[in-house]
Amino acid sequence: MGYLLRTNHWTEHYNLSLEVFELAAKCALTNGDHTRVRLLYQEVVREAHSFEDKLDIEYTNIRALYSASCLEEALTKLLYVLNKLGVTLSGDLNTLLSETKSSLAEYSDEQLLSLPAMVDRTKIITMKILSLAQLCLFHTNPKSQPKATLQLVQFSLQHGMSDLTSVGFVWFGSYLACIGEITAGYRYVKI
Repeated sequence: MGYLLRTNHWTEHYNLSLEVFELAAKCALTNGDHTRVRLLYQEVVREAHSFEDKLDIEYTNIRALYSASCLEEALTKLLYVLNKLGVTLSGDLNTLLSETKSSLAEYSDEQLLSLPAMVDRTKIITMKILSLAQLCLFHTNPKSQPKATLQLVQFSLQHGMSDLTSVGFVWFGSYLACIGEITAGYRYVKI
């Protein structure tokens, strides 16, 4: 990719360079070229000025690891990124479930559907990473997977709804049904 860009493109056109490298990484991922994704990722990590500037490429790299069936490595990276974003998937599952149910009890279906949209770019990427965490945990540590789901639902209630909020509610509803709360589970699946 370097032959297409000036040698000092990171200095002269920093934002454009970030965008071009992220789009190139997405294209490489689409083509199944995990090696190219890794190379593009490494350059952005080396040149980026801040953690926030790395978030898009971090997410793309984690998706590449997941699609290459490097689930443990993907999980390690996404837990690291979530931790840097202030989101942890630790804690007692029953406590998290109780907190989530308590928070949701304050809302009717209509109120949930009318919550404001999530607009903060960092929060939206956090949701994407939480959603990917659900999948990684489903395959690597299924007993911990509900923690990602509960965090995704709680994060949506705190920061607004995103496209991935619906995924969180479906997983949450399915989890409730699995533990015998079928009526409550159905409520959240249909939202």
